[in-house]
Parts: sequence; C-alpha cells; structure tokens
Amino acid sequence: MQTMKKIQVIKSNELKTDADLVCSHCGIDHYLTESQEGIDYVFEKQKNDEWCICIPCKKKCDLKEEREVSKNSK
Repeated sequence: MQTMKKIQVIKSNELKTDADLVCSHCGIDHYLTESQEGIDYVFEKQKNDEWCICIPCKKKCDLKEEREVSKNSK
C-alpha cells in the first residue's frame, strides 16, 4: 500500500513560491477582502505543492479526511 505524505499547514514566510491568496477549493479571493493569515486562510503543502485554503474549506476537508480514516480503520 502506498502512503501519501501528510498535508502540512505552513506560514507564508515558509512558502517556496509566490503566495496566491485565492482558495484552491472555493475560489474566494483574499486579495479583495481584509483577510488575515491563520484566521481567514492558511497555506498548506504536500511534497512540492503549495496552496492557499480558506478556513471553512479546510474544516470541511479535515472532517472529510477524518471520516475516511475512521471508515478505513473499521
């Protein structure tokens, strides 16, 4: 069984690419709003991929992942 490297939350100063403040899931553009890193959005990375994700989308993704892990462990 192949294991995927876990997704990590990182800070903007840890990004290896230019920060794109558009949520990769829902498309909310955080350039147009007064958003704060860590409150309204975070950056995530997996291997060499980095992306922005808003907090509501992150919560949905985390919940979905927890359900899948729980389902697979039964």
